[in-house]
Amino acid sequence: MDKLAVFCEARKSNFKTLSALFSRYDRWFILPVAMEHADPAWFSFIVTIKESAPFKREELVSHFSNQLVETRNLFAGNIIKQPVFQHIHYKVSGSLENTDYIMNNTFFLGTYPA
Repeated sequence: MDKLAVFCEARKSNFKTLSALFSRYDRWFILPVAMEHADPAWFSFIVTIKESAPFKREELVSHFSNQLVETRNLFAGNIIKQPVFQHIHYKVSGSLENTDYIMNNTFFLGTYPA
């Protein structure tokens, strides 16, 4: 617990660094923003690639990987596409096009405090 404040500040600093970098290219990305009056110690920096971007998620993630920068696909999106939902009764309201878009076009970078 003694290190908690230091870790939180490091995560906030790492988030600000990534935000400054990606904001220069905001025409291609949907970027995270904290809610009003919130002061999060971000776990990750979430990036969604806009349809107008001249590249796909796989291309950008591959580029980062080649530079030894790890990314992860967002572990969310259209949950009904998960195998377990083949055997569960559920109801869908709407087209779920936004969840599909997020599932296919979003990734994140960690904000590890070290």
